[in-house]
Amino acid sequence: MGFPFSESEFSIVGQTVDYDEYIKLWGIVGSETSEEIIDRHERVWASLEAHGVDKLSADRQADKEEVLREAQIADKLRYIEMSFQPLIDRATAKAFGALSEGTLKSEAWLLTDIDDPEAEPQTVEVPASSWTLKGFSLTDSSLICRSDKYHAVRVNLNDAFTLFDRPGTSAIPANGQVFGDTMLIETDHPVMQHRRPVGRPPKGNASARDVIKNVFHGRLRRGELPGKKEAQIQEVIEFAREAFGEELSRTTAQSYLKSIL
Repeated sequence: MGFPFSESEFSIVGQTVDYDEYIKLWGIVGSETSEEIIDRHERVWASLEAHGVDKLSADRQADKEEVLREAQIADKLRYIEMSFQPLIDRATAKAFGALSEGTLKSEAWLLTDIDDPEAEPQTVEVPASSWTLKGFSLTDSSLICRSDKYHAVRVNLNDAFTLFDRPGTSAIPANGQVFGDTMLIETDHPVMQHRRPVGRPPKGNASARDVIKNVFHGRLRRGELPGKKEAQIQEVIEFAREAFGEELSRTTAQSYLKSIL
């Protein structure tokens, strides 16, 4: 899940929450579980230790305390969201069935030669026969099938919506105008505004940003990132330049890394 649940969604499952507190905590850890948070930091520190950083240093101890705090927050959030799990499981199963049958199409980035560091990823349609539950990772949107690994797997949202019934809540008639990524709604009825997580809006091309974060999150999990922060930043900048022809500033590249480290 890439976004927090809304107040109306909690209402649908009959759950009462302190929504302001929920959004505040979600802004700290997002959708990660405590296990994912701990594993991510352990991999980072294993990489740093391999480059000579003392595992008993003050920075390491301070980081460990912060990790435990974030893990506790994640456990609290995932417990709050537990009411949605049966619905998520059924929706995931339905979407997977459509993808594996070929009635729902998907595309992804594919590296045709994973041993060639100069190879550029290509956008391809994922064959229905490639879909397996074992090979798909919902966390980083990747799919492994035999020798192929697909990154940033995605579907057309309108196609995905055709799989599901309309929401069980009453609808409010409204007209609106779209300005970039903002919709101005015109209606005689009160309209609930979407609540987004706290923080500044992300910079850079959104599609490129998501692919970069997915790719480098995967490298982090495999322990493939260099130990020094500056080297990590340069890798992000070079990847964005080669894969998308986009020149990232050092600050933007650092913000991408900060979201996964």
